[in-house]
Amino acid sequence: MGGSVNKLRGVKSAARVLDIFELLHKEGHPLTLTEMRRKLGVPASSLHSLVHTLASRDYLEKDETTLSYQLGPAIIALGRHKQEGIDLVEVADAELAELSQGSGESVSLAVLDGRDVVFIHKKVSSQVVRVVNPVGTRLPAHATALGKCLLAGLNEQELTRLYSSEGFSPATHNAVTTRTELLDVLDEARVVRLAYDREESTLGVFAVASPIFDYGGDVVGAVSIAAPTARATLENVRRWEQLIAAGAARISAKLGYREG
Repeated sequence: MGGSVNKLRGVKSAARVLDIFELLHKEGHPLTLTEMRRKLGVPASSLHSLVHTLASRDYLEKDETTLSYQLGPAIIALGRHKQEGIDLVEVADAELAELSQGSGESVSLAVLDGRDVVFIHKKVSSQVVRVVNPVGTRLPAHATALGKCLLAGLNEQELTRLYSSEGFSPATHNAVTTRTELLDVLDEARVVRLAYDREESTLGVFAVASPIFDYGGDVVGAVSIAAPTARATLENVRRWEQLIAAGAARISAKLGYREG
């Protein structure tokens, strides 16, 4: 009987630890014991004991001034270790296949390297006229849908470092030519989590992309649907937008990302 009781207590304690982690992650800012108790409905004595133990092991970090707690370096390190062991191509492969089948077009996965976007995985459309950018292809990030999504994940200082001068050479006559124009485009991309290439990197090619987030909310990649502009009708584009946003969200979820 005693063993069963202890086992139940252990399960309840483990559940409460997870509740604390999930609450702090969801809130996104430090909470006091009183705030945690109110939100979780946990007895003060139990919560104090759990929080004290977690803080002593660096899974929580205490602010001595406000007496509030946030996720600590130990749990962040665990998440980072898990993330570093994940192969983005492997995680995204099934989603890319589904996106290509659902859209009937070529789908690409890319990462940022300086001012270039680098294609690291691809599912090519079976249509006769199609867009093909082989794995390893590099294009100017500011001129591509993929690149805009990736650049939108950078902060102001990082963008200023990459684009130190106001003007730059466009890939085609449709591409932005100034840092000011680019920053406006990136602001919109951050809000809608979509970016476009309207014959900006290559004439005759349209693309729509969406960013991929890791467990910490950082943009680690982007995925796009690309097609000849002749097939980029309003109806198709609206459908591709929904497909690519949903696909990127599923890949992000596999990386541990959760909406705040």
